[in-house]
Amino acid sequence: MSSVQQPYMMPGDRSRPAFQWGRRCVAIIILFVTTAPLVMTSGLRADQLGLGTHRQLGLPACGVYRSFGFPCFTCGYTTSLTYAAHGDLASAFRVQPAAAVLAIIMAAGAIVAGYALVFGIDLVPLARWLWRPTLVWVAAGGCLGGWIYKILMVNGGY
Repeated sequence: MSSVQQPYMMPGDRSRPAFQWGRRCVAIIILFVTTAPLVMTSGLRADQLGLGTHRQLGLPACGVYRSFGFPCFTCGYTTSLTYAAHGDLASAFRVQPAAAVLAIIMAAGAIVAGYALVFGIDLVPLARWLWRPTLVWVAAGGCLGGWIYKILMVNGGY
């Protein structure tokens, strides 16, 4: 048999599946996870203070802010995602920089997942490459920095 790959699958040949369902299912899940928050927040109106946009989703007021007078770890995320979904990245960064970066990552992830869905590309190697301790610590530090920024912003009266 020659080393040239056949354009079709031979009976009993499992080396090249005709349609990679697993790859496409992973891409569909990633596409949904990355686009759902942006689509959901695109229908909201951003709260000017960056603390109450989530109330439009039927969620209660922030218990941490109400009880202790400073924002919780995720305060400003919904507002920032709302600004980003409307294309106002400057306001998204002003409200909550970590959430603005998250919005950009979600948009990029949606593009990559859509491409992988159409062409059947395996995203698992990319996910393994991204899920490294260094990147996880950088992400955690970015979230912590965004929270500290939000505390300073709210307590500073902005």
